[in-house]
Amino acid sequence: MGFFDGIFKNIKSKLVNKTKKVKTAKKIKFIVVDIFDGVIQRDIKSMVKGEKDINNLYEGLSNKEILERYSDKDKIYEVKIYGNYEIQLIPEPENRYDHNAIKVVHKEIGHVGYVPVVDCIKVKKALEDGYLIEWRLIGGKYKCIEYDSEKDKKVVRVNNNEYGIMMILTKP
Repeated sequence: MGFFDGIFKNIKSKLVNKTKKVKTAKKIKFIVVDIFDGVIQRDIKSMVKGEKDINNLYEGLSNKEILERYSDKDKIYEVKIYGNYEIQLIPEPENRYDHNAIKVVHKEIGHVGYVPVVDCIKVKKALEDGYLIEWRLIGGKYKCIEYDSEKDKKVVRVNNNEYGIMMILTKP
């Protein structure tokens, strides 16, 4: 073996070892994609309607309390819905678009979307390593602080966004 053969062997060995390892963080966060389908949004709205507690809307805060406690950058959502058993992440190796695809399935709503393509490999590895799965509903109606030029003061307004699901995978 010549001088250069030894150098190239070491470089090749390091490259092979790097490509075999998929490093996963202690926490992986992502927003489920393809959730903006009208049927999925309707089903999420229905779930939210069933979870509403009149006494706990917008964290149970009055508009006055929101003005006192929050800034104009904050959003106080109508409801907080989250969990850790209601959602499954199911690999789809036969998916015709991406053999690394992982679909997201809620036990009440059904198939709600997918893990983003850029996260599929690390999420698959995390699932194999037994990461704990949590989810949070994001979006929907929220209150925020805005300046009202006619009244010359800050006021609380109600706005609305499409719903989404944030996933958090945590290493046990």
